[in-house]
Amino acid sequence: MMYTMLQRDRAIRGLELEITRRYKNYGAAGFADAEERSELSRKIAEESGGRNLLEWLKDSSTTPIYMPSIYVRFGAQPSPIAAAKVGAVHSAFVCNNVNVKDLCIGKYQGYLHTASDGKKYLLSLRGMDPSVSQTLSTFSAAARNANAGDAGAQHHICTNAEYAFLALLCKAQGYQPRGNNYYGKDVAEQTETGDVAYSYLESSNNTRYIGRVLTGSGPLPWSHDGSPYGVWDLNGNVWEFTDGLQLSDGKILIIKDNDAASSNASINAVYKSVLPDGTLGATDAATALKFVAAAADYGILLGGSGAQFKTAGQTYGTASAAAPALLKELCIIPHDAGDYGSDGLWYNLSGARCALRGGRWTDGSNAGVFALYLLYALASTGDTVGARPAFLRS
Repeated sequence: MMYTMLQRDRAIRGLELEITRRYKNYGAAGFADAEERSELSRKIAEESGGRNLLEWLKDSSTTPIYMPSIYVRFGAQPSPIAAAKVGAVHSAFVCNNVNVKDLCIGKYQGYLHTASDGKKYLLSLRGMDPSVSQTLSTFSAAARNANAGDAGAQHHICTNAEYAFLALLCKAQGYQPRGNNYYGKDVAEQTETGDVAYSYLESSNNTRYIGRVLTGSGPLPWSHDGSPYGVWDLNGNVWEFTDGLQLSDGKILIIKDNDAASSNASINAVYKSVLPDGTLGATDAATALKFVAAAADYGILLGGSGAQFKTAGQTYGTASAAAPALLKELCIIPHDAGDYGSDGLWYNLSGARCALRGGRWTDGSNAGVFALYLLYALASTGDTVGARPAFLRS
């Protein structure tokens, strides 16, 4: 029997919402029945044709408490855009100098669960209000707490390299997802809405606005490939913290390959500058590439903060030399003059700034898979900023 895409969507949506319902009902006890866990994992894999995984995170209690988290699996592959290609596989699939077998990205924006061991864990579940108002370090630690119970994986918040892979994949397939970028709906298709998770009263005009929507509650065009099995809510809803990309007084700092995903703290904390030839150097290297507001040697010229991603300069220096492909592979600059969906680029050239991706519910057409926000200080929080879990498996 052939099933339509809408029928498949209803099937996986119903199954995932049932998992969320049980998660809420079980509360602190978690999913204690091993047979139930195995059966639900089997159903998710079967229903998605193996594209989705239901992982069981466990806390560090003497008798572990099991928590569900749903991911989209991607096998190792080259950069989806030839012009952005650097190595045999995209940077997202290289960690600790080893090519990984699978990159598993949270299907949904993360929800912070406080377990019986007192630690927080970052879960990817459908139909949840994504967690916000926490620091980058809080989200990162919560995602990495899952490593204690899963020695074969490297759990982390989604890194800049991983978001860049998804963005390039979307562009290569000629499809960029929509989402909650206009008060609960999509600015371009305002019949597309999600289920309200959070609304607020604007005192200046006494009007109530829709803010966050429940994860995965929108229609199919809100997944990265328009299918029931893709990564959801990459356009709007809440900004997502990333690891692996920072600005320091405008200087572009990255962590090599996808080492930001590593469970080895001595590796995932080492930021390097990007040199003109695309190699990495010390953070104080004289020729380190940087964002600048006016022409300068080793400076990548930008328009005003809030410009569209596609208007960012692709040359640097007085000789207008070509910027290295690495910056294109990591979606720090565009790789061509094509369509980037009017996605916004915001930055602050003073101080240390972390990278947010995707946009929020108020950003309209400037939200999207290429949207990059380099304004947040490292310890900042906000009710429009969350994070997404991910893990690598060799």
